[in-house]
Amino acid sequence: MRAALNKDFNIKIALLYIIDKFGGKASDVQITEVFSNVCGTNYFSMKQCEYELEKEAFIHSYYYENELYYLITERGSEALSFMSERLIHSLRTEITEFVKNYSCKGKTKEFISEAVPVSDLDYNVHIKYDEFNMPSLELSFRAGGRKEATALAKLLEKHKEKIYKDLYNYIINLTNEEE
Repeated sequence: MRAALNKDFNIKIALLYIIDKFGGKASDVQITEVFSNVCGTNYFSMKQCEYELEKEAFIHSYYYENELYYLITERGSEALSFMSERLIHSLRTEITEFVKNYSCKGKTKEFISEAVPVSDLDYNVHIKYDEFNMPSLELSFRAGGRKEATALAKLLEKHKEKIYKDLYNYIINLTNEEE
């Protein structure tokens, strides 16, 4: 089993390295996944180091579409170019591979439609549309018994693109009416 990063200096360099490997911008979710899967670091230590890096202007955080992102600053890039060798080679390699695989799997879109039992006789249909491994749409509604719910789930799966497009168009039209 690999050793966990436990020194703040190493955690900070790893944070800069991870953000850099995501192209200079990474979501909080992406960073957390790399740390939990590769670095073995305590979540709270990681968050404290993120805070300190931002306070020292090595990274900058911002919200985009209700998600927190971190951007490496010029100062952070300069520090990383001098300090990246301080991370052991095997960890740098693991981070790079994880990010590469994460980016590849993140390009897929997935639509799930399923009948979910609520009680012995009642079922809900749950649909979920994920983009880049993040939920883009989730909807659950009562659908009657098992037979009806299963049939409806199959029908929704068959027409998934139209449902997704029409629902988003409807929501956009509602927001335009409010303005």
